[in-house]
Amino acid sequence: PRLLSDVLAAEIKRHKLDRVVIAGDTPGYHPPPALPSFRDLFESNGGPGPDWQTEGLWQKQAGLLSASADSQRVVAKARVAESRFYVLETALRHHDGVGRFGVLAWDDGKDSKVLVGLDRKNNRAFRTLFQGRHKRERSSPLPDDFNWAGPHTLRIEKNGDALKVYLGPVLLDRLGGRIPADTPGQPGLFAENCSAAFDSFVVTRGWAE
Repeated sequence: PRLLSDVLAAEIKRHKLDRVVIAGDTPGYHPPPALPSFRDLFESNGGPGPDWQTEGLWQKQAGLLSASADSQRVVAKARVAESRFYVLETALRHHDGVGRFGVLAWDDGKDSKVLVGLDRKNNRAFRTLFQGRHKRERSSPLPDDFNWAGPHTLRIEKNGDALKVYLGPVLLDRLGGRIPADTPGQPGLFAENCSAAFDSFVVTRGWAE
């Protein structure tokens, strides 16, 4: 049988953790939760500001970052260090139009990226991987009475070449083996052929970065 210490060591290595905490009254050091590496609650009014690299029309107002897009995609990238391991969280709302909106879950700054979001026209949640000229997409149907006005929380957990996608408390998908594990990327927001808004945007980088 494997020793407990060997099992914990394997889990620490597999998940890039610095320690495993066992529930209960255990002695030793218990670290506090990690602070966000990047956080914007969109409390000011005006343009996105210096913390964002934007393409297209974006505006902050009343605690929201709003995007207006015609047929072309508009993108706002957070000015945070590129990473391989991070958690991304936002809350999103649909305002008008039949397009798609959500998060730029990973962008290598060259020709590869992952978009995760909601498709108003087809009433679906989607995950799209672009690699050069190649495109792969998976999607899930949303309920017929889905509240598009929101807000809905979208959470991305990126661990090397693996992505977990949550819409609210629901695990939508696990994506693995498609993204180069050692290639860092930059997260952000996007909208195409619609108007949408985001309540907040938080990125917490992994300890190994």
